[in-house]
Amino acid sequence: MIFKKDRITDICFKSLKPLWLSTSNEFPAFLNTISVETKTTNETYIQSNGKKMSRHWNKLSTSKMQWIPYYRKRWAKKTETQLNQFLQGETILNISSYVSPDTLSNIGAELKKFLYAARQFEPDLSVSDLGQAVRNYLVYAIFLELMGKAQNFTPAIFGYSMLYPITDNYIDSNRSSEEKRAYNMMIHDKINGVPVSPASHHDIQTCKLLSDIETVYPHDKETDIYSGLMLMLEAQQESLLQQRKEDRLPMEKRLDISLYKGGISVLIDRYLADSHISDEELRFFLGFGFVLQLADDLQDISSDLLECSQTLFTLEQNPDTLEKLVNQLLQFVYKLFQGYTFANTEFQKFLFQGTVHLLLMSTQMSQEHFNMDYLQKLETYFPVHFAFLNQYTKNSALYPQGMEEKDLLRGMDLFLL
Repeated sequence: MIFKKDRITDICFKSLKPLWLSTSNEFPAFLNTISVETKTTNETYIQSNGKKMSRHWNKLSTSKMQWIPYYRKRWAKKTETQLNQFLQGETILNISSYVSPDTLSNIGAELKKFLYAARQFEPDLSVSDLGQAVRNYLVYAIFLELMGKAQNFTPAIFGYSMLYPITDNYIDSNRSSEEKRAYNMMIHDKINGVPVSPASHHDIQTCKLLSDIETVYPHDKETDIYSGLMLMLEAQQESLLQQRKEDRLPMEKRLDISLYKGGISVLIDRYLADSHISDEELRFFLGFGFVLQLADDLQDISSDLLECSQTLFTLEQNPDTLEKLVNQLLQFVYKLFQGYTFANTEFQKFLFQGTVHLLLMSTQMSQEHFNMDYLQKLETYFPVHFAFLNQYTKNSALYPQGMEEKDLLRGMDLFLL
């Protein structure tokens, strides 16, 4: 049984926690320098393809696109062609050096199935919320590739990924504490196979997603996944302590919450990819979940401070202290990836480098909390200049200036048909 609580807590708090606490907070020596010439080449490539994609998406507003099905089909086909060309030619992530064209095509095909199901399930879901679900699905897809397994969209990974925005929207709403407790109790009962009576559209949608998991893992045959979902629910409830303004959490409590919640979350993705997990893998994926949790917290420092959310990065607002924390996180990632070798060793290298770049980008997204010389030092190891990153994240090529969210979603629907 993978999701045995004692087993999970032992790895989190008797193995990974000591590893974290013993990890150096000195600036890492393993980072690879990226030349100014390479950064400039990458930026030129992004700008060129961004303009091309922007012109293409702006065609959505033309009359022939609105009235003639042939042009809509041609537009969707060209969208896919442009995306494939971009992935094959980009040198930012350089994914084509680690993944074959057929594998990239398979990942894209399964992702389209996920997006189509998501749009059918909840058409009113925002681009931001949809992105949250997609990020979780991509973690699952990455794990399949890491283990050398075929890409495979299933109702279970759909249900689990979509639970993130659906449940977060409810917990983050202005509903009363009593309503939120009732909502969590409904989820608790549904996970345990107890009959429930959904009282609202949101309740119904939540239960549908949990039922999607049941189609792959029937309650009468599979129990392990439901133990995992119950541990995740408990971890989410424990994490609400981070929102309590009246109680200042010490560093160790914040660490424990982040380690356990982040670890369980990602371990479920790994289980849905393949339920056979060794003890060594268990340690890696729990640790990787912790890293992704801290990456989120790192880029959300400003919003977490406004909302009084108590993470490791809001404990002490001193740039030097935060820089040591980022150093420690980078060093921890290095130790984690050195501790296990997966079937697809080349893709493991890609995932390691991608994780490092994610942490560098997350630091830049919270740039106001760091010293400029530290950011300039990190920029040396990032595939584009940070100034370019700032500008580009505000003016995404897939979100052309003047385009409304409804237009972006309409274009996505055309692409998915």
